[in-house]
This record gives sequence, C-alpha cells and structure tokens, in this order.
Amino acid sequence: MAGKFTLSNSEDKTCPLGIDGHPEPFYCPRYRNRGTLDEFLGDTQPTYLECVAVRTVQWLNGCGSHDWTHENWLITCIRETGPGMRIGYFLSSFSVVVLASVYLDTPLVGQYELHSPNRTMQFGNVTLTLALMLWAVDYGLLCMAYFLIRYHGATPRPGMDGECAPFYRLPVRKLREYRVDEEPTAYTWAVRLVMGVLYLSYFVLGLLCVHTVLSHMYMDRNPWFAAMLVLKMAILLVASIDDLSQIGSPWGASPASERRCMR
Repeated sequence: MAGKFTLSNSEDKTCPLGIDGHPEPFYCPRYRNRGTLDEFLGDTQPTYLECVAVRTVQWLNGCGSHDWTHENWLITCIRETGPGMRIGYFLSSFSVVVLASVYLDTPLVGQYELHSPNRTMQFGNVTLTLALMLWAVDYGLLCMAYFLIRYHGATPRPGMDGECAPFYRLPVRKLREYRVDEEPTAYTWAVRLVMGVLYLSYFVLGLLCVHTVLSHMYMDRNPWFAAMLVLKMAILLVASIDDLSQIGSPWGASPASERRCMR
C-alpha cells in the first residue's frame, strides 16, 4: 500500500505504511531513539511531570541522551524487582489484614483508632489522619493507572504475554490509534475483569494495612509496626522508581494508555 502517515507537519517524521495500515516499525514516526524529549515521549506537548520522570530516570541511568536501548545495572535491578515489590506489598497487606484476622485471637485490623484521647496529641491526630488520606489518594491513583494500562493496552495473547502478572505491561505492537477499532475478545474482557478485581483488592487491603500499621505504631507504640512502615516505604520507593522508568519510549506507559501517565 502506498501512502504516508504523519502526526505532525514535519516532513522528516513520515514513514511508509505497511500492508496492515500501520507504519514499519510500528512506533514510526511518533518515536525516535536518541532524539528529542518529545520524540522519546511520543508527544509534542509533554506534561511537566512526564519531563521530570524522564530526566530523573535518565540521571539514574547515567545516560546523556534519550536512548531506550541503554540500561545500566541500577535501572535493570529496579525494572526487574519493581513488579515483584508491588506483589510483595500486596501479599504483606493480605497477611496483616486477612491472615492475621484468621489466625490471631484478636485481629490486628480495627484494634486501635488513629485518634488519641490525650489533648496533647491533637496535632498528632491531625498528622496521622492527613497521612492516611495521602496514602489513600496514592493508592487510588496507582490502582486506577494500572487498570487503565490493562484496559486500553495491547490485546493479550492467551498464555504468551504474561497477562496474568498484574504489574507487568503487556507488549505493545501497535500505536494507540491503530488499536481503537480492535474488537475486544471474551478473553480480553476476562483479563480486564480479573485485573480490575485485583487492583481494587490492592487498594482496599493496602489502605486497611496502612491504617493498622499507623494505629499500632501511634497508639500502642509498637516498634515492630514502625519497622514494617519503614519497610513498606522502601518497597514503594523502588516500585515507584520502576513506574517512572516506564515513562517514554514506544514500550512505555503512554502507548498503552495516555491517561496512565498523568498519575
């Protein structure tokens, strides 16, 4: 098929159409390796947060250019362990909220409130309440972002794309505009439903776990829950840097769902 595909007025950003109607390679002409920031992000008007994310990962990667083929040991470790950190966080929350309620005589959840009757602790009460609210907002945006990745992302191929791994992105083979007309299959809807339930569970269990950890640390002065909070923060830090490293390139978060990057 003869013809040109262009997303801008720049003549040097065109490439021939393939037989199936999308450019070869699939990310041309929106993306170009070792190009400008907008070519790395595939957007001529990137947001400030996207630019900060790319620059942060670029600094950690020790790379002076926008090269998606370069990856040092630090970024490799983060990208390999990041999804596992998310799963580990989910399992730790499940243990505190569900397993502890089953096997302990007194469940950990709901044992204390985030409000001390001591009048001298009124500022502490406000601080803990605000902290819990911030965690809730973070969890909500996180779960919504991952769900949008699965909902608007590439169509899964049964048993081939790791679609059962909840915090991995499915391989992108086409740009978003070429996936608009694809009819979702029953398997696609099943995967979306399962992932939606899992991300909702991640939100609920994560929020209940944080409330439990904060309340035991605050009301009972339990040092083990303080240590658990520090460990959870470290896990989230690594997982969040992994999320930052997925911004940009044709295989990043934006080609799957442009709304996800806004998180």
